[in-house]
Amino acid sequence: MASFFRDLQAAGRSMATVRSYGLDLLRWFRFLWAIGVPWERATRVEARDFSRWLLVAGKPIRSHWRSTDAAAPTSSGVPYAASVRAHSETVLRCFYDFHLATASGPVLINPFPLVRTRREGRALRRVPCAGCGQAKRVKTLDRDGRPRCAQCTDVDDRDLITVIHTVVTGLDPTVGYDTIADAVGRSCKQRAYQQKLA
Repeated sequence: MASFFRDLQAAGRSMATVRSYGLDLLRWFRFLWAIGVPWERATRVEARDFSRWLLVAGKPIRSHWRSTDAAAPTSSGVPYAASVRAHSETVLRCFYDFHLATASGPVLINPFPLVRTRREGRALRRVPCAGCGQAKRVKTLDRDGRPRCAQCTDVDDRDLITVIHTVVTGLDPTVGYDTIADAVGRSCKQRAYQQKLA
C-alpha cells in the first residue's frame, strides 16, 4: 500500500489526489474484509459484487463529529453517484496494475480490467463462447470466469435480493431485507435489468 502511494507522489499527484485514492481503496478493503476475501485474491466476481454494492447499498449516514452518539453508521439507501463509482473503478484498476507491474505482491489478476470499446475491440482474439460455442471476439466473462459473448446471457437462478442482502449485511447488519428490496425496485424497474444487476 505504501509503495503505491509513494509511486503516486513520485508521479507528481497532489495530496488531495492521494487522499482520494486512499479513501477509494479503504472502501474496497472494507468490502473485501466484510466478505472475507484477501485483497490479493480478489477476482472479477468480487469486483462485480463491489460495483453492485456501490449502486444498491447506498452512501453511509454518519453522525456529526460533535455528536456524542456513538452508533454505527447506517446506509442512506441513496446510491453512490456514477462519477464516484467510475472513479473507484479507475483507482482500483491502477492499484492492481501497479502491483502486477512491480510484482510487489501475490496478485494474480486485475479484478478491474480495462475493456475499451470499438477501436481496441478489434484487437481481441477470437475465443469460443461458453454459451453458444462459436468463436467470437469476447469482452466479458461469466460468473465462472469463462468467455461469453453479448448474445449469450449468463443465467443466474439465485434470488437477487437475497444475494445483495447477504453482501450488505456483512457490511452493515442493521440494513433489512425490505430496504434492499425497495432500493433494487427503485433502481431497476424491469426484471431483466435486475438480473443484470445480479
